[in-house]
Amino acid sequence: MENVMRGNITCEQFAHNALLTESEGVANQIIVASELNYSFPDDKGLMKDLKTQYKEGTIRRREILNIIKGSDFQDEFGRNAEQYYYEYGKQLRDAQLQREN
Repeated sequence: MENVMRGNITCEQFAHNALLTESEGVANQIIVASELNYSFPDDKGLMKDLKTQYKEGTIRRREILNIIKGSDFQDEFGRNAEQYYYEYGKQLRDAQLQREN
């Protein structure tokens, strides 16, 4: 967050980095759920498919990450995560610029 606040990275880079972190977290959840035979309350669609494919050995972690990053990834509140993080990075940068002025 400090890098975007100080202007060391762009809002786009901030959003990309945040989305990568989120994607890795989701991939880890899919892998652990697959290994524990755990079903999420709303276990359907992409999450269920990836969990099944991982359990069957037809997909690996890197492929899961690429699929998640390439999807219209939404956070737990249903927001488009990439757009949300871009806007959040912009807010951080704008607030820092106001403090500096």
